[in-house]
Amino acid sequence: MNIDKGMQKPEECTLLGIGEQLRAARLAKRISTVWVANHLHLSEAAIDAIECEAFEQLPAPVFVKGYIRAFARVVGEDELALVDLYAASVGEVKKPVASLPKITPKNVTRFQPVTTGLMVLALAVTLTTVWSFLQGRGFDVSNQTIASDSDWSAIGVAHAETAKVDASAGRGSHSIVFEFTADSWVKVRDKKGEKVLRGMMPAGTVHGLSGLPPFDITIGNSAGVVITQNGIVYDHGQHVRGNVAHFALGQ
Repeated sequence: MNIDKGMQKPEECTLLGIGEQLRAARLAKRISTVWVANHLHLSEAAIDAIECEAFEQLPAPVFVKGYIRAFARVVGEDELALVDLYAASVGEVKKPVASLPKITPKNVTRFQPVTTGLMVLALAVTLTTVWSFLQGRGFDVSNQTIASDSDWSAIGVAHAETAKVDASAGRGSHSIVFEFTADSWVKVRDKKGEKVLRGMMPAGTVHGLSGLPPFDITIGNSAGVVITQNGIVYDHGQHVRGNVAHFALGQ
């Protein structure tokens, strides 16, 4: 929309207070109308029209309210108050917000016992169904106990051992292992182009590659990664550009 068509800079300003406030705030911030116009993607003539309240030179009121709101944000004025002032000046009336019907304590009390009774009945039916299902599966529910602290410790040790196995998986003729000493981003594709490792890897994690070599490897923050191939540390520093390394490994 070309809002400059037929627009002229107002010779005199008849102020309602909107333009005066915006102009005073703009001058207080020591910014020009040209700067405001560029910032709001409007013409300088449009900014002059807003400050002089020559709103008849601007598009429909719905657009003018948007201009005033954006102008107020730029100079730190109360955008809602200024938009309401403009709306009142063009005869717009705020529509009252419809209120919800008030629920009296009498009405609440009437339905509360019924609702509570239905909830209790539903809970009882659910518990009975679960109990019957477990009994049908051969569970002796009465003899079930919660795992002790020692049980959870054993589970934790088992997970730790599994992690070690995963980290060292595939250590053979083409074993490649990533050890992350700092948070680093990595993307690895195998010969088929399939992603075998990708994402942000936190410090302290270890990953072994599986897939069909050679691997296409990209590493961000490459200084925080130690790569071993067949148990020998691979120097990927020769492939670093900036802080990113990109190379192939496992030919």
